[in-house]
Amino acid sequence: MVKKLISSALAVSLVLGGGAMLPEWVMINSSITTRAIDINTGKCGDNITWAYDGKGTLTLSGTGNMYDHLSYGDGDFAYFYEGIEDENQINSVIIEDGITNIGKYAFSGFHDLTNVFIADSVRSIDNCAFRDCENLKSISIPYGVMSIGSSAFSGCIKLKNITIPSTVKCIGSNAFSETEWLKRKQNKNPLVIVNGILIDADKCTGKVTIPEGVTSIADCAFTNNSNITGITLPKSIQSISRYSFENTKWLKTKIKKDPLVIVDGVLLSGANCGKKVKIPDGVRIIADGAFENCGQLESIEFPKSVERIGYRAFYSTNWLSKQISDNQFVIVNDNLIAINNDYRKGELIIPKGIKHISCDYGTIDYDDEDGTVEDSIVIPKSVESISHQTVGYYFYGGSEVSGLIHKKDYVIYCVSGSAAEQYAIENGFEHSAQNVALASITVKNKTYTGKAIKPAPTVKVGKTKLTKGIDYTVTYKKNKAVGKATVTIKGKGAYTGTVSKTFKINPKKTSVKKATSPKTGQLKITYKKVKGVTGYQVTYSTSKKFTKSTTKTATLNGVSKLSKTIKKLKSGKKYYLKVRAYKTVSGKKYYSKYTAVKSVKVK
Repeated sequence: MVKKLISSALAVSLVLGGGAMLPEWVMINSSITTRAIDINTGKCGDNITWAYDGKGTLTLSGTGNMYDHLSYGDGDFAYFYEGIEDENQINSVIIEDGITNIGKYAFSGFHDLTNVFIADSVRSIDNCAFRDCENLKSISIPYGVMSIGSSAFSGCIKLKNITIPSTVKCIGSNAFSETEWLKRKQNKNPLVIVNGILIDADKCTGKVTIPEGVTSIADCAFTNNSNITGITLPKSIQSISRYSFENTKWLKTKIKKDPLVIVDGVLLSGANCGKKVKIPDGVRIIADGAFENCGQLESIEFPKSVERIGYRAFYSTNWLSKQISDNQFVIVNDNLIAINNDYRKGELIIPKGIKHISCDYGTIDYDDEDGTVEDSIVIPKSVESISHQTVGYYFYGGSEVSGLIHKKDYVIYCVSGSAAEQYAIENGFEHSAQNVALASITVKNKTYTGKAIKPAPTVKVGKTKLTKGIDYTVTYKKNKAVGKATVTIKGKGAYTGTVSKTFKINPKKTSVKKATSPKTGQLKITYKKVKGVTGYQVTYSTSKKFTKSTTKTATLNGVSKLSKTIKKLKSGKKYYLKVRAYKTVSGKKYYSKYTAVKSVKVK
């Protein structure tokens, strides 16, 4: 505590300049007291409080995420800084160590704000956080911040100096619009690129070639630009929106001419499509919002070349509505693009093998009639990317404020080092690997005994082997008869979640009584009866290793057929034989282990 308070004092000193006075508080027994100053305080996060010293400095202390200003979540709107007569009194803001997220509109409209200190613990700056702070001239965004929201510094007209660390991987639309910093950047290069993100191209003219290395183009980057005549996209591009080119004469002309606007393997728009669409081979990316509101679209053919499908690419189309009604998950080429909420039961578990999540917020997390939403999601390691502000947000359409709400107490269960973990950090969500649904689970197949069979599963999260009874419990289903049985693993103690795995219960093994060559070119094998099976399978080969080209199999249907004579074999050749029993359950054969191999030389 003492170190934190001292660091805050130093922060204020650094922000206000060497000759500035420190706030009028002194340390007494490791606590803060005031010198004849009334300090207003309040809450702006589950574990975050604000304090105003009455002399222009607002300090935020605590841990975790801020609330969105004007919203405590779930549509409960409130004003943070009650007790401060005028926000224009505030000229300095200190965000102390421990705070991980700066909420939406947190300091929007603080017109006299000139100094901001942001601790290294902050990982994201949300939409409009410092919008219209007209007197802010300089900001240093600390290393570790991963995302900067839309219009975060929009309208900060005097903002000249901005330090953006290499950790920032996502920048929203108009994040720095109207700033002096952006104007200077535009004067040097009409393509303003930060960390591989093209954030502004308003000054571009003619045919624009976006350089290699650019991975994404922010929404509105080219908006209203009437001077571009064409676009060349690099192979490095991974994320792009049709709204990046909204209201450009170039895109409007392309849409009128072509039902599908495709540029360098990116399908930018299908706004002019009909009921049926066949996306041509070679298309690699379908842009955010490419077919949004194309209500007439009913049928789509996707080529294997499509790697990524953008956010809201098929929102409000008849095709997507039909897909959602028929399936729990709408998946195209390993892209998860929608979820049917009617299938939900408790925790949402994303299927393994999914590489990209680009669901519209209305289909992955939503505000239902009771005002409740999912509070956790399990995302497998296979996921390589998640569209911005999809997971963990829901749309609120209240009368005072509407828009995406960042959910409180939301947990993303994911594997350490995965794209899901990075998304959780970027968006300020709690994340944990303590979920058995993410575990690697192995269960061995067993042999029928006539009694309930309970094989012990091996459960690992990463390299950690979990312990039954401490980390999880197990239950079994259909685990007595030959066929498919189920073991269900439920997290316990430090672990949560539930996952089921199947294992086989196979018939008992038979044994060979005799293997002979009764006549020239013949083999005969006799074996013991196994109760309850459907039949037997005799496998024979001229190779001791039973290679595919030298091996044949004879299937005998009937439990009483206890011998098999094989004819038309090569005289003088040695053959190898083995037998197994089988039982057919629901159309599927379950096999016992093979007998020991017998060898016979044919007469």
